[in-house]
Amino acid sequence: MVLVAVVAAVLGALTTGVTPASAVPDTPLRAMPLGDSITWGVGSSAGNGYRGPLWSELAADGHRLDFVGTVRNGSMSDPDNEGTPDIDRIAPLVDASSVRYRPNVVTLEIGTNDLNQNSQASTASARLNSLIDQITVDVPDATVPVASLIVSTSFSGLVPLGVQPGHPVHREERAGGGQACRLC
Repeated sequence: MVLVAVVAAVLGALTTGVTPASAVPDTPLRAMPLGDSITWGVGSSAGNGYRGPLWSELAADGHRLDFVGTVRNGSMSDPDNEGTPDIDRIAPLVDASSVRYRPNVVTLEIGTNDLNQNSQASTASARLNSLIDQITVDVPDATVPVASLIVSTSFSGLVPLGVQPGHPVHREERAGGGQACRLC
C-alpha cells in the first residue's frame, strides 16, 4: 500500500534521517487520517480502510503513534479519523480538528466521491488545492502525504472527466515555505 510506505518514510525523515524500519521516535506520531468515506472505512471488511494496515505496519516497526480525529470507526484499537463523504464537507472541519489535535502528519485521501458522483467535478482540483493550503496553514509543521485518486468499483469503475486511475487531480508540488506535501 503506497500510503503506508509514504507515511513510514515520512516518519523516518522526522527521526533525524534514520530509516523507518529501525527508527523509534521519542515523540508519538500524531497522525490525522483525513479524507472521504474510504478514510472512514467504507468498503473494508473491518471498517478500518487504509488506517488498519497503516497502523499495523508502523506499530510493527516500533513506532509509537496516535491517530487523531473527531470520528471513530472500525475494529482497530485506535479508530480516530476525520473521514467524511467529500471535499466540501471536510474543509470546515479541518481548522478546528487541526488546532485541537496538532497532528504532525495529515494523511489526505479525498476526491473519489466528488468525481464518481460528479459533485462539482470540474472544480475538484481547485477545491483540493484549497484544502491542502488550508491544512498547511493550520498545521505548518505537519507533513501531508496526499494519496492519488482511488477509482471506485461501486459505480462504473471509471472516474469521469477522462481522469485515468492513479492520475492526480491536484498539483504535486506546493509553492513556498517548504511544506512537506507528497503525492503517493
